Amino acid sequence: MIKIDDTMLNFDYSENCFICKHFIEGDKHICKAFPEGISDKIFYGVKKHSNVLKNQKGKYIFERKKEAIK
Repeated sequence: MIKIDDTMLNFDYSENCFICKHFIEGDKHICKAFPEGISDKIFYGVKKHSNVLKNQKGKYIFERKKEAIK
């Protein structure tokens, strides 16, 4: 688990889990790429998920939900 500080409160809302079409809503922070749990760094926006990562499932990356398109 990572410690949340002031820099993390300014994460990029254009690429966050809640508006990603692969996010699975529920009590846990999971998605198709991270069915065992999204890392805190990705979830809190410290690290973007715009490229396929070694520790993920499939080739899923951040894709904005249609209903979240501005």
